[in-house]
Amino acid sequence: MVSWEFEKPSEWSIGKKIGFLAIVLLLLGLFLPYWVRDSGSRTVNVRYFQYETFGLLGLIPIFSALLIVLLLYLNFNIYFEKDEERLKINHFILMMWSFCFVIIYIADAIRAVDYSTGNYTAYPGIGLYMIILGYLFCFIAGILEWLHPSMVGPRLLFKENKVKTASPAIKSNPSHGVAPSFSIQEREKVKVNTTNPESIRNNPSNNTKWMEGVNREPISEEEKILIRWSRDISKDGRIYERCLRCGNYVFLTAEDKGESIVFKCPGCGTSFNLSR
Repeated sequence: MVSWEFEKPSEWSIGKKIGFLAIVLLLLGLFLPYWVRDSGSRTVNVRYFQYETFGLLGLIPIFSALLIVLLLYLNFNIYFEKDEERLKINHFILMMWSFCFVIIYIADAIRAVDYSTGNYTAYPGIGLYMIILGYLFCFIAGILEWLHPSMVGPRLLFKENKVKTASPAIKSNPSHGVAPSFSIQEREKVKVNTTNPESIRNNPSNNTKWMEGVNREPISEEEKILIRWSRDISKDGRIYERCLRCGNYVFLTAEDKGESIVFKCPGCGTSFNLSR
């Protein structure tokens, strides 16, 4: 699901702010001199967004700007999953994409000098420098989004999954056999219960179930966000989002009360109630 709701610029992370600067540089670079040919008495400016010279290659910076918007500013998350561990890779896509084009356009700047002859001198224009700088900023934005805040959730999730596998529930009741495996459809209907009260008290996420998201029209902006949260609750009854009260990215717990879903922030302790 893609959310077309943008965050306010004042709430952007440093990576998103640099990403916006990258978009501006990429688009401006299209209409400024890409190559310059100086014959002494005459100077010819060649723009990258010039179909007669570069054809459809002039669309690459536009497509790159749209990719930055899609991966940074819209709720369009791409994940890599393995053994129930999930890693968001939006920032990795940005880094690989921008790194490739930084190399390509630097090579193009070097190639511009090779066009120099005895009659005129060729050199890269300011538009080419801006495009290179735009892709460089895109690469930096990807690194910053990887370090903060996007990777905070997956790193904690990986650490917790390893702790869970290190202390299986079979230990608390050795007389029982190994529990049979269930399909995803069965797990949606069956609530997992543990027989060890201490384990339930210390790790409430063991006593969770798959929750069905709320599918109705919201009546307020806050409810609109809560409905989106309800559709992304993980199987351990939590969701990694920005708290509406303290503004921090945390794992909010989600508890199904039947008639409503209650989200609670572990940082500030605020609860958000979403009626079904």
